Amino acid sequence: MGACLWYLAIFWRCGWTVRLAAMPLLLLAWTAHPFPAIWALGMSAYVALATWIQPRRRLMLLALGLLSLVLASLIVDHLYWHSWSLDQIFLSTGTNQVVLFGFKYIPLSAGLLLIWLVSFRSLVKRIGIVQVLGTVPFQLWLLNAAAVTLLPDRVMFPQFGLPFGYIAQRLSLAAAVLMCAMLAPVPIGRIQKAGLTLIAVSFFGLLYLDDKRLNKLEDRVVLSVHQLPPEQRVISSISRERLGLISQDILDRACIGHCFSYANYEPSSRQFRIRAGHANGIVLDDYRDVAAVEDGIYLVQSRDLPLYVVYLCGPDSSSVCTRLLEAGETTGKPDVQQTKRTGL
Repeated sequence: MGACLWYLAIFWRCGWTVRLAAMPLLLLAWTAHPFPAIWALGMSAYVALATWIQPRRRLMLLALGLLSLVLASLIVDHLYWHSWSLDQIFLSTGTNQVVLFGFKYIPLSAGLLLIWLVSFRSLVKRIGIVQVLGTVPFQLWLLNAAAVTLLPDRVMFPQFGLPFGYIAQRLSLAAAVLMCAMLAPVPIGRIQKAGLTLIAVSFFGLLYLDDKRLNKLEDRVVLSVHQLPPEQRVISSISRERLGLISQDILDRACIGHCFSYANYEPSSRQFRIRAGHANGIVLDDYRDVAAVEDGIYLVQSRDLPLYVVYLCGPDSSSVCTRLLEAGETTGKPDVQQTKRTGL
């Protein structure tokens, strides 16, 4: 996404010679994930059309863009299984990007939204609502906000093993960036500066504390799995709520070069370059089994053995233990009293 934003900035400021010369940025981004590269192509195409036509006709172009999103939503609704939620209306503001670890970040999101609304009001007073509606940055933001609201957050394509997800959350980052681009020319007063400073200090302070907690937990997981013999199959029963959305891959990182993260979702999803072959012995090849492990309801089969589980233990659940599972057990309730374990 960073490479795509870089390309979009170049496309905005430069002529076609430089625009074409910058295309390798999109090719580089594509190797990581096609979604932001496709987004950047759509945004740059809109910029090209909007700057080519007369300003008074841009509203017609905006209406066509919004209509295209409605049609795309109807097509997806007709052809594929999908899911949509009311939360996407909130995601359209882009302020959700600061809500990383729980409810304590929500006041920061609300404060940021308030400052954006005040700045937008100042922009309207400065140049008028008609002029604002005709500006390309506003139209780009509105199209992204509409996409976050209208498009489903998860779509099940037949070639994948699980739905392509987090569509709204990914697009909300673009909406947030474009909101900043739209409001960048607006002078801000002392109160707004103080508010932005307070939000920034609070955000990075909370983020430091939460990351510090997760780093300590990850260190314990690394030490725990490295006490196991090499090349063992390992799963985790540490809940998502304990880790946070952006840190679900702690065990995957801990196993690099030492063990196999048996419930890594990527190979069975068929959305990545590495795919899981049937009964490969290294990673689960059916995403339904991966989801069962994540939910703590997977029934261990004899073909899975030997299989270790990493879980929280100790009086305050701050230590990390590992133990060998047996066939017939479920993965969500490790019984530390009946089997040998290692703990840190």
